[in-house]
Amino acid sequence: MIKVYREGSRRSKRKPLKPLAYWRGERYVYGRPEGPIGPVLVPPIREVIRIPEEPAKPLGGVKRKRGTSRARSRSRSKLEPKEDEIPPALPVENPEEGWDDGTDSKCLVLHFKTQEEVERRKFALDTEIFDSVYSTDL
Repeated sequence: MIKVYREGSRRSKRKPLKPLAYWRGERYVYGRPEGPIGPVLVPPIREVIRIPEEPAKPLGGVKRKRGTSRARSRSRSKLEPKEDEIPPALPVENPEEGWDDGTDSKCLVLHFKTQEEVERRKFALDTEIFDSVYSTDL
């Protein structure tokens, strides 16, 4: 069926397109118009690159079948701790213990004015800070 439009009316040549899923990398490829060279206001779309949609995987993973056997019952005395019982304290270890052993906190540098080598502190070790804070010489 050929549609005939009356003289002077303009019809768009735009083809309807499904929206792009830009997060999946879909994009338009634009090109130059065919025909006489003139001012191009909007370049025509030559191709639409579509990425096939992957099937969605459930977040919970594969569901397992539950067994039909009854669970064993446990005595309440094993499950519930006694109210007056305090669990023993776990030993506390410092993971950074021993890092500063054998580290020299001082180095030789050139004095700016005299150009002589002098010994200066590069940084303060943890033990030096601890000793200065809790020093009894104050």
